[in-house]
Amino acid sequence: MEPLVYREPLAIAAFAATLVLWCLSELRIMVRNRGGSGENLDRGSRVWVVVLIAAGTAAAFGLAWLEVGRIAGWGVVAVGVALALAGIVLRQWSAATLGAFFTTAVEVQADHRIIDRGPYSRLRHPSYTGALLTAIGVALALGSWTGCIVASAFSVAGLVLRILVEERALASRLGPAWTSYARGRKRLIPLVW
Repeated sequence: MEPLVYREPLAIAAFAATLVLWCLSELRIMVRNRGGSGENLDRGSRVWVVVLIAAGTAAAFGLAWLEVGRIAGWGVVAVGVALALAGIVLRQWSAATLGAFFTTAVEVQADHRIIDRGPYSRLRHPSYTGALLTAIGVALALGSWTGCIVASAFSVAGLVLRILVEERALASRLGPAWTSYARGRKRLIPLVW
Protein backbone atom coordinates (compact mmCIF):
# COMPACT_ATOMS: atom_id res chain seq x y z
CA MET A 1 0.00 0.00 0.00
CA GLU A 2 1.22 3.51 -0.79
CA PRO A 3 2.23 5.84 2.03
CA LEU A 4 -0.55 8.20 3.16
CA VAL A 5 1.33 11.24 1.83
CA TYR A 6 1.17 9.71 -1.66
CA ARG A 7 -2.54 8.86 -1.75
CA GLU A 8 -4.68 10.98 0.60
CA PRO A 9 -5.35 14.54 -0.65
CA LEU A 10 -5.09 16.20 2.77
CA ALA A 11 -1.87 14.33 3.62
CA ILE A 12 -0.46 15.17 0.18
CA ALA A 13 -1.29 18.87 0.67
CA ALA A 14 0.20 19.06 4.18
CA PHE A 15 3.32 17.17 3.17
CA ALA A 16 3.82 19.12 -0.07
CA ALA A 17 3.34 22.43 1.76
CA THR A 18 5.95 21.35 4.32
CA LEU A 19 8.43 20.41 1.58
CA VAL A 20 7.88 23.72 -0.22
CA LEU A 21 8.29 25.65 3.03
CA TRP A 22 11.50 23.74 3.79
CA CYS A 23 12.94 24.54 0.36
CA LEU A 24 11.90 28.21 0.55
CA SER A 25 13.31 28.59 4.06
CA GLU A 26 16.66 27.13 2.97
CA LEU A 27 16.65 29.37 -0.11
CA ARG A 28 16.03 32.35 2.18
CA ILE A 29 19.03 31.39 4.28
CA MET A 30 21.24 30.94 1.22
CA VAL A 31 20.24 34.25 -0.36
CA ARG A 32 20.44 36.21 2.89
CA ASN A 33 23.71 34.70 4.03
CA ARG A 34 26.00 34.38 1.07
CA GLY A 35 29.01 34.82 3.28
CA GLY A 36 30.44 37.24 5.72
CA SER A 37 33.68 39.14 5.80
CA GLY A 38 35.68 36.41 7.51
CA GLU A 39 38.10 33.84 6.19
CA ASN A 40 36.37 30.74 4.81
CA LEU A 41 37.26 27.85 7.13
CA ASP A 42 34.59 25.52 5.75
CA ARG A 43 36.88 22.67 4.58
CA GLY A 44 34.11 21.41 2.29
CA SER A 45 31.74 20.70 5.18
CA ARG A 46 28.88 22.71 3.65
CA VAL A 47 28.82 20.41 0.64
CA TRP A 48 28.87 17.30 2.83
CA VAL A 49 25.98 18.54 4.97
CA VAL A 50 23.83 19.28 1.92
CA VAL A 51 24.72 16.02 0.16
CA LEU A 52 24.16 13.82 3.21
CA ILE A 53 20.87 15.42 4.27
CA ALA A 54 19.62 15.28 0.66
CA ALA A 55 20.74 11.65 0.26
CA GLY A 56 19.11 10.60 3.53
CA THR A 57 15.88 12.35 2.62
CA ALA A 58 15.89 10.87 -0.89
CA ALA A 59 16.46 7.41 0.60
CA ALA A 60 13.50 7.97 2.94
CA PHE A 61 11.29 8.68 -0.09
CA GLY A 62 12.37 5.40 -1.67
CA LEU A 63 12.12 3.36 1.52
CA ALA A 64 8.59 4.64 2.12
CA TRP A 65 7.41 2.29 -0.63
CA LEU A 66 8.67 -0.81 1.16
CA GLU A 67 6.50 -2.74 3.58
CA VAL A 68 9.47 -3.21 5.92
CA GLY A 69 9.34 -0.65 8.70
CA ARG A 70 6.00 0.76 7.57
CA ILE A 71 4.17 2.89 10.10
CA ALA A 72 0.86 4.18 8.90
CA GLY A 73 -1.77 6.59 9.98
CA TRP A 74 -2.67 10.22 10.21
CA GLY A 75 -0.91 10.53 13.56
CA VAL A 76 2.42 9.64 11.96
CA VAL A 77 1.91 12.21 9.20
CA ALA A 78 0.86 14.86 11.73
CA VAL A 79 3.84 14.24 14.02
CA GLY A 80 6.23 14.19 11.05
CA VAL A 81 4.88 17.45 9.63
CA ALA A 82 4.91 19.06 13.10
CA LEU A 83 8.56 18.02 13.67
CA ALA A 84 9.55 19.33 10.24
CA LEU A 85 7.80 22.65 10.84
CA ALA A 86 9.37 22.96 14.30
CA GLY A 87 12.76 22.35 12.71
CA ILE A 88 12.17 25.01 10.06
CA VAL A 89 11.13 27.53 12.72
CA LEU A 90 14.14 26.70 14.92
CA ARG A 91 16.56 27.05 12.00
CA GLN A 92 15.10 30.41 10.94
CA TRP A 93 15.06 31.66 14.54
CA SER A 94 18.69 30.62 14.93
CA ALA A 95 19.73 32.44 11.76
CA ALA A 96 17.86 35.58 12.83
CA THR A 97 19.43 35.47 16.30
CA LEU A 98 22.97 35.33 14.91
CA GLY A 99 22.22 38.03 12.36
CA ALA A 100 25.37 39.01 10.46
CA PHE A 101 27.35 36.23 12.15
CA PHE A 102 25.18 33.56 10.49
CA THR A 103 26.75 32.39 7.25
CA THR A 104 26.41 29.25 5.18
CA ALA A 105 30.19 28.83 5.18
CA VAL A 106 32.24 28.33 8.31
CA GLU A 107 33.63 31.82 8.96
CA VAL A 108 34.88 33.71 11.97
CA GLN A 109 34.60 37.42 11.27
CA ALA A 110 36.96 40.10 12.57
CA ASP A 111 34.30 41.48 14.93
CA HIS A 112 32.92 38.05 15.79
CA ARG A 113 31.52 37.58 19.27
CA ILE A 114 29.66 34.85 21.10
CA ILE A 115 25.87 35.07 20.91
CA ASP A 116 24.29 33.35 23.90
CA ARG A 117 20.68 34.44 23.70
CA GLY A 118 17.62 32.89 22.09
CA PRO A 119 18.20 29.29 21.01
CA TYR A 120 21.94 29.76 21.57
CA SER A 121 21.29 29.98 25.30
CA ARG A 122 20.53 26.23 25.25
CA LEU A 123 22.50 24.75 22.35
CA ARG A 124 25.74 25.54 20.55
CA HIS A 125 24.29 24.80 17.11
CA PRO A 126 20.49 25.16 17.21
CA SER A 127 20.34 25.84 13.48
CA TYR A 128 21.69 22.35 12.86
CA THR A 129 19.24 20.94 15.40
CA GLY A 130 16.51 22.57 13.31
CA ALA A 131 17.87 21.00 10.13
CA LEU A 132 17.95 17.59 11.83
CA LEU A 133 14.38 17.94 13.13
CA THR A 134 13.20 18.90 9.66
CA ALA A 135 14.87 15.93 7.97
CA ILE A 136 13.54 13.52 10.60
CA GLY A 137 10.05 15.02 10.37
CA VAL A 138 9.91 14.72 6.60
CA ALA A 139 11.12 11.10 6.77
CA LEU A 140 8.64 10.26 9.52
CA ALA A 141 5.73 11.79 7.60
CA LEU A 142 6.55 9.38 4.78
CA GLY A 143 5.53 6.57 7.15
CA SER A 144 8.66 4.43 7.34
CA TRP A 145 10.79 3.74 10.39
CA THR A 146 13.47 2.46 8.04
CA GLY A 147 13.45 5.70 6.07
CA CYS A 148 13.42 7.72 9.27
CA ILE A 149 16.48 5.86 10.60
CA VAL A 150 18.38 6.26 7.32
CA ALA A 151 17.51 9.97 7.02
CA SER A 152 18.51 10.52 10.65
CA ALA A 153 21.82 8.66 10.28
CA PHE A 154 22.80 10.51 7.09
CA SER A 155 21.77 13.87 8.55
CA VAL A 156 23.62 13.29 11.82
CA ALA A 157 26.75 12.23 9.92
CA GLY A 158 26.77 15.43 7.87
CA LEU A 159 25.94 17.66 10.82
CA VAL A 160 28.56 16.10 13.12
CA LEU A 161 31.21 16.64 10.44
CA ARG A 162 30.11 20.26 10.06
CA ILE A 163 29.99 20.88 13.81
CA LEU A 164 33.50 19.52 14.33
CA VAL A 165 34.88 21.75 11.56
CA GLU A 166 32.98 24.77 12.87
CA GLU A 167 33.98 24.25 16.49
CA ARG A 168 37.63 23.87 15.55
CA ALA A 169 37.44 27.22 13.74
CA LEU A 170 35.59 28.95 16.59
CA ALA A 171 37.97 27.60 19.24
CA SER A 172 41.05 28.67 17.27
CA ARG A 173 39.73 32.19 16.59
CA LEU A 174 37.71 32.97 19.74
CA GLY A 175 39.78 31.04 22.28
CA PRO A 176 38.63 31.16 25.92
CA ALA A 177 35.36 32.94 25.06
CA TRP A 178 34.32 29.96 22.91
CA THR A 179 35.56 27.41 25.46
CA SER A 180 33.57 29.07 28.23
CA TYR A 181 30.42 29.27 26.08
CA ALA A 182 30.74 25.67 24.86
CA ARG A 183 31.27 24.26 28.34
CA GLY A 184 27.70 24.94 29.40
CA ARG A 185 25.85 23.73 26.30
CA LYS A 186 25.35 20.58 24.27
CA ARG A 187 26.15 20.76 20.58
CA LEU A 188 23.16 19.35 18.72
CA ILE A 189 20.78 17.33 20.87
CA PRO A 190 19.72 18.70 24.26
CA LEU A 191 21.02 16.64 27.21
CA VAL A 192 22.82 14.24 24.84
CA TRP A 193 25.54 15.78 22.59
